[in-house]
Amino acid sequence: MTSRKFYRLSLAVLFSAGITVLCIQTFSGCAGSAASTDSAASNTASHAPVKEKQKEPSLTIQSPQETIYSGKALPITFSYDGEDHPEVFYYLSLRALEEQRGGSYMAPTETGLYYVLVRCLYEELTLEYRILKRPVKIFAAPFQEAVFNGSPKRIQAEADSQVPLSYSYYPNRELRDAAIKAEKENAANRVELTEIFRGYRRVDRAPTEQGTYYVWIYYPGDKNHEAAHANVQFTIHPAPAASPRK
Repeated sequence: MTSRKFYRLSLAVLFSAGITVLCIQTFSGCAGSAASTDSAASNTASHAPVKEKQKEPSLTIQSPQETIYSGKALPITFSYDGEDHPEVFYYLSLRALEEQRGGSYMAPTETGLYYVLVRCLYEELTLEYRILKRPVKIFAAPFQEAVFNGSPKRIQAEADSQVPLSYSYYPNRELRDAAIKAEKENAANRVELTEIFRGYRRVDRAPTEQGTYYVWIYYPGDKNHEAAHANVQFTIHPAPAASPRK
């Protein structure tokens, strides 16, 4: 009798223990499942793409800048890797730039010194910008000739820029050189020139008479072009003798 009760009690205890164990196992399993979920979420978060901080655009400008007159608008040059388009303003003086008044967004065409402001989304820079006079080159053969026929004879010459050329024909080399010197200096010694020019006359137009002429081709220059000159020795030969009639 006692043994049977113990058996039942043992079963009850075992049954009770089984439930307890089951519950513990079940609880442990639930906790483990929750822990696995948290771990997976943590792994997912750790592998999520990290957004990098966006780099600010870079504005690069060489300063100062200069270029040569071309008759067209001449903007400055710069590099910028941003999506927005920088604003560029041209000022005629440093004070105007500092006060930011009277600026123009149109690139200049005339020679001179300009002060430039370049402004983008993140920064602004200033620089000096100069447009230089354009050199003028005159093309003319140094020795030219023609044959007398009573008509004016002109030398052949042209410039690489669209500028008007002037021609002066002198009867001797010294006179021509003195005139060139006076023009270059812009303040000639009038007494010295008077002695040199005495007895000679410059031919302002293309000559008609035969002889040798020393020609000065020149362009005095202007606001946008440098002065230029060239020399030519020009000979008008006598007309060939007419053949006697048979």
